[in-house]
Amino acid sequence: MAGEATSEADLSTERAEAGEAPRLPAPDVHPSGAGHHQQPTSEGPRPALGVIWRIRDRTTFVELRRRGVRARIGPLALSHLADDLGQPPRVGYAIGRHVGSAVVRNRVRRRLQAGVAELVSTADHRLGSGAYLITVAPGATALSFGALKDHVAALVDQVERRAPRGADR
Repeated sequence: MAGEATSEADLSTERAEAGEAPRLPAPDVHPSGAGHHQQPTSEGPRPALGVIWRIRDRTTFVELRRRGVRARIGPLALSHLADDLGQPPRVGYAIGRHVGSAVVRNRVRRRLQAGVAELVSTADHRLGSGAYLITVAPGATALSFGALKDHVAALVDQVERRAPRGADR
């Protein structure tokens, strides 16, 4: 065994002396710290104020189609089904694929939601209790926010004038 070659290397068990400190970037904070208590930003949409609800059940959509009062202005149509439950209005949006890509449809939906929220917050246009379905045609993508809001206000006025007497606003 004296002439055998070994694959092991002779390594020292002593620690090497510390060399230069590792190079780390300086922190991106002010040396005196934050001037106020910071909270993490919230994710997702803000909580609803309860002014407008969503239509969640299929039976409401069926009733809107069967008994709803309808109006159309340009690329927007509105169906309204009044009820006297005294709850906030429920609003749904029907935006088909022919309007555009998902990005375009979502942009139109967000603009309509903001317009309806502004409409509800004004004193002269209060949505009455009931269900409202806003249907969108492809031309709505070319309308400005102000024009969309004006169309929705005019549609609400039309369906309320056509609503049967005795129905809740």
